[in-house]
Amino acid sequence: MEESSKVAKLWTLRIVGNEPFQASVAGNPTVLHVGGMSVINLMLNEDQAMNLTSAIRAAGCEVDVWPVPGQSKAQTKLREDRLKVVDIVDLPCAECPGCPWLEPWSDEACGFVGLPPESTRQLLLTSEPHRKALLDCPVA
Repeated sequence: MEESSKVAKLWTLRIVGNEPFQASVAGNPTVLHVGGMSVINLMLNEDQAMNLTSAIRAAGCEVDVWPVPGQSKAQTKLREDRLKVVDIVDLPCAECPGCPWLEPWSDEACGFVGLPPESTRQLLLTSEPHRKALLDCPVA
């Protein structure tokens, strides 16, 4: 098995069908579908995502599953290039350069402060690195 298939990442599942379905995957909330359409985000490795998809289909439901996209290579390069010209002294704390909330191109430099509230809520709901960084932030 490839090493990348063992790494957990955030996946979105859209379950459609009138058959109720419930499943448990370690480290995640219970997947509960009571009929109609359900959308859930889970931290899964590739094998878990495929196994869960098979189980949902076997229960009589349709399911679409896709990984939540991370930062592209172009976005990573833009972020790193921008960090090279940002004066680190202007950042709120020494942890900021490695923080997922860092928005060096914005006036605030902190996405938690500068992003629209709906974006902040979504990141807190779906991104463990963002939740952890906020809890660990010395200036929040």
